[in-house]
Parts: sequence; C-alpha cells; structure tokens
Amino acid sequence: MNTLLHANELPVLTWNRFNVNYKQIELSNTADSKIEPNITGSTNNINIKDIAVSDELPVIGSNNKVINYIMANASLRKKIVVNKNSHNDLPLIIDLTMHNDDKLTALFDIILEENSIANIIISVSAAVKAHGQYADLIRIKAAAHAKANITFLQLSGQSSIAFNNITAQLDNEAHIKIHQIPLGGKTALASVTANLTGYKSSVEIYADYIGQSEQDIDLNYVACHYGSKSTSDIKMTGILLDSSKKTARGTIDFHRGCKGASGNESEYVLLLSDKVKNKSVPLILCDEDDVAGNHGAAIGTLDEEPLFYLKSRGINEKAARQIFLESTLSRLKNILPANLAAKIDNYSKDVLCNESI
Repeated sequence: MNTLLHANELPVLTWNRFNVNYKQIELSNTADSKIEPNITGSTNNINIKDIAVSDELPVIGSNNKVINYIMANASLRKKIVVNKNSHNDLPLIIDLTMHNDDKLTALFDIILEENSIANIIISVSAAVKAHGQYADLIRIKAAAHAKANITFLQLSGQSSIAFNNITAQLDNEAHIKIHQIPLGGKTALASVTANLTGYKSSVEIYADYIGQSEQDIDLNYVACHYGSKSTSDIKMTGILLDSSKKTARGTIDFHRGCKGASGNESEYVLLLSDKVKNKSVPLILCDEDDVAGNHGAAIGTLDEEPLFYLKSRGINEKAARQIFLESTLSRLKNILPANLAAKIDNYSKDVLCNESI
C-alpha cells in the first residue's frame, strides 16, 4: 500500500493550471530496509544518540501529511546535540549507502546549543541503476549565537525517488547555512523551511542541481521572518540537460514584528537542451513595513560570445558544454571532503559524461 502526498507545497497557492502549487508523489508504506549510517569525522563535544519515539521537536513548515508519513515510517532516528560553547570546524559526516530496491525513512534532530559552532554533512548514495526510495526530515534548533553549516548530498539511483526535508528554528543572532545538492534520483525533491524567530537571526540556503535524462527536480524554500533585523538569502543554481525538468519555489515571508528584516532570493539556471522544462516561482509575502525583500532569476542558454571564443580555439559546442558541466562539478567537489567528492566523480563518469551533453 502506498501513500499519496502533496510535497513542497507553496505557502500561498496560485492558479492550479500552472501546476506549481505542490509536487504530488507516491511513497511506499512497506517496512524500511536495515541501513546503518557510517558516522565519521569530528565528534568532539557532539553527542549522537537514537531518538525515542516520544522525543520530538516542534515541526514547522512541512505539510502535516508529509510529517505524519515520516514519523510513522522512520526506522533511522538520530539526535545530534552540539554542546554549548563548543566550536567544531571539522565536519561530522553521516554517510548512508543504499542498495537496489532499498527503502529508508530517516529523522535527524540537530540541536545547536548556545554559542556552539558545527559543520554537519549528511550523504545518501546508491548504485547508478538502483531502484529505491529515500525520505527524511531534518529538524534543526539553533540557540542564541549558534552557528552551523549543514550540507545534504543526494546521489540516489536513477530509478529512485529521494525526498529531503529540512526545517530550522533560529534564536537570537543564530546563523545557519544550509546547502542541498540533489544530484541523483529519477525524482528528486528538496525543501527547507526556516523560522527566523530571533533578533538578528540569519539563514543562508543554497541549492545546486544538474538535471539529466528525464529527471524531475522539485525544490521548495521558505524563509519566515519573525525576529527584528533577521536576514535570509536563498540561492538556487543549476544546469538542465536532456529532457530533465525542474520546478523551484522560493518564498520570503515577512511576519508582523520583524522590523528591519531583509530577504533575498535568486536563481541561476543554464539550459543545455531545447527539450528541458523549467519553472520558477519567486514569492514575497509581507505583513510588516520597514523590511526589504528582493528576488531575481537569470535563466538562459550558453551565450554566443564565450561559445564563439571556444570554437575559435578548436573546441566544438559539445566539448564547450562539457567544460561548463565539469566546472560546476568541480565547485561542488571543492566544498566536500575527499571521500564524498569521489562519489560525485563516480556519479559524473557513470551518468553525466556518458549520457548527457
């Protein structure tokens, strides 16, 4: 038996005919596969334990039916507590490897105590041709003056569905940088909802994707400003190849009481095929004056000028496109540890270099 869900729902719905209000997905209710994470890297002043069923943080942003599905099905439940006043610049890495026909539902609670600093990376990967299903909820609570980099790398099989949900609540002067990299999967969903409740709290949300074959990428980012002088920055960057398609929603929501708040949302999409489909939904909601919200998008194909320059030096158009693709991959590998950068290398060789461009 499966569950039908409306994932990545817009905070305020628009016309149904645009087909952007949500992404309808169907997830299996069969029992999860037995998958244990490989946890490496820095665990100094970080406590990791299994979450009891009753041990819950408030959940924000996500559709209630999505939350109920994850809570009911999650077999992997971890709480990660970063101790007060501790500084961890080296990454804590949680690496999940799935096999063909595996199903995994995960719940991660990340508690950043006051004045703590952390760098946490979660990676999910599988063989290129693998079928499977991955869904998660990552709940972050950042106390006053806490800082963290949270990175999620998704390299599921080409016949899989992957659904990564992140919610965050930030207290006074807390700062979180969230980076989602949904490269794998036939259907790849990613979402972040950040509640900026504290004074001068701030969030940076980055998404990097490369759509290939008939991949369907669906993104939803919401920054809710409650605290005065809070700031948000949402940046989505991607390349679409072959017959891939992408829908991106970016919402900045100014609530009453957030005077002096500012939010920015931007998107950069490079279209490398005339068969791709791209939808962008920027949204600014405002119930407060003395705030600043900006959004913008740059969507297009390769410019003729750099193409002409490369062709004049004996590089044909196909090779030129490969250069742009490899440049994006190189940038992503540079922000990851060597073992995860190697996974992107393998994915590139098996998928992008063989089937695309």
